[in-house]
Amino acid sequence: MHALLLAAAIALPKIEFLYPAPFGSIFDRNCAAADASDVRETVRRVPEFQRQWDEEGPAYLRAAFGAIGKPFPYHEMQMTMTVCPGTSTMSVPLMINMRQFLSTAKSQPPNDDFAEKVFHELMHHYVHPVVAQSAVRKKYSSENPVTLAHLHVIALEKLVLTKLGKRDELKFLEEEYQGDPRYKRAWEIVNAEGEGALIEELRGMPAPAR
Repeated sequence: MHALLLAAAIALPKIEFLYPAPFGSIFDRNCAAADASDVRETVRRVPEFQRQWDEEGPAYLRAAFGAIGKPFPYHEMQMTMTVCPGTSTMSVPLMINMRQFLSTAKSQPPNDDFAEKVFHELMHHYVHPVVAQSAVRKKYSSENPVTLAHLHVIALEKLVLTKLGKRDELKFLEEEYQGDPRYKRAWEIVNAEGEGALIEELRGMPAPAR
C-alpha cells in the first residue's frame, strides 16, 4: 500500500512521440536506406503508438517510481521515431527505431513491447544519478561500458515486468538480450547479484533537481 501511495504522489513525465509528415524527420529523409513505405506507415501510425504509450506506459512508470521512491528528472520528453536501418533505439538522443513494430517486420514482438522499449530508454535517464556511487558497478568495472550501463535498467525491467505480471514480455526480453553478449552479460550480473541489490542502490540515489 505504501508503494502505491508513493507512486501516486510522484508526477509522471509526459512523453510525446515525433515523426511528422511527410518524411518523418530530417534524419530519415537523409537516410538513403530508409524504406519509403516504412516512413509512410510510421507517419500514419504515430497517433496509435502515442495512444499505446499513454494507455500502457503509466503502469510501468508507477511501478518503478513506487519501488524506488524518487521522481523522474524531467517533466516531459520528446522521443523521435526512426525507420533508418542500423539506427539504434537509444536514450541520448531519445530515439526509437520503429521497424520491429511495423507490418513489414519479419517477426512480431509481444503486444506491449513498444511500451516496454520506451520504458527501457526512459529508465536510463532515471538511474543516471546512481552511476557515480554504485558499488555493483565498481565491482564489475572491467566489464564493457554497455553492460555496466544496463545493470540498474535491467533490474528495474525485471522488477516492473514481474510486478505487472508480464511474463511473456519478460521471457521475450531475456531471449532478446541473449543475442548481444553485452546485454547477455548484464542480465547474468543482475541474476548473480540479485535485482534487489541494484534496487536498493537506486533507492539510495539522490533525487534529481527539477
